[in-house]
Amino acid sequence: MSAINLVQVTDTHLFAQPKSKLHKMNTLDSLNEVLDCIKCNENQIDCIVATGDIAQDASFDAYKYFMLSIEKFVTPFRWIPGNHDNSSLMLRASSGTDYNEKKLRVGNWEIIFLDTSVKHKVAGRLSKIELEFLERALIEVEHDSVIQNVLLCLHHNPINVQQAWCETMGLRNHLEFFKIIEKYQSVRCAIFGHLHQELDFIHEGIRLLCAPSTCVQFLANAIRFELDSSEPGYRRLRLYEDGSIDTEVIRVKGHYEHDY
Repeated sequence: MSAINLVQVTDTHLFAQPKSKLHKMNTLDSLNEVLDCIKCNENQIDCIVATGDIAQDASFDAYKYFMLSIEKFVTPFRWIPGNHDNSSLMLRASSGTDYNEKKLRVGNWEIIFLDTSVKHKVAGRLSKIELEFLERALIEVEHDSVIQNVLLCLHHNPINVQQAWCETMGLRNHLEFFKIIEKYQSVRCAIFGHLHQELDFIHEGIRLLCAPSTCVQFLANAIRFELDSSEPGYRRLRLYEDGSIDTEVIRVKGHYEHDY
């Protein structure tokens, strides 16, 4: 059975100055290491998705550095803002591209891109406009004879995870989010970032997947905030016609060293 090959990168945290570091890690170098790893490992890519926190400092130059790095791939690409981003600057930096389009159809899948960012806030929220867009998009899928499956992309974790330090960091109106998507059987999965770690679980019948950051990692199941020594990485997803998903996290190995 043929599959759609999607690659998720997230939480790149680039700066206006290319030599800047986050927790002693040069984020532009680590992003390019991960992208080189993708180039080596993935023979065919149908879409690359960046799920937010493209920039650490919400600077125009950071978005330009990201775009220069991603241009090594000739494949559809979409990005969404995270809590560190400036969505207006992302739009301006990528003028003339389709990076900001909110829907992408590949095979019998529709990929929907949601903005959960709230200016000057760490936690996320889907605005009324975003919630209305989501419902409208799912209604359109329901009446489309070609599309049977939906993948949702957002930055913030749509439910709380078992970590005291980040329990208020996620999507604050997650109940409204699930109230909408539970009405539509086409929704298979939601992917997100924000937590800088690998997660894979089911909630309300929907598979939820978090990818590691392309830079520093956060320790899972930690009571207080701690960094993890795991390497930067990305998530590979294979989306099948029957709605099933195979996925794997691939990390940079050996030739990348961090300083913390």
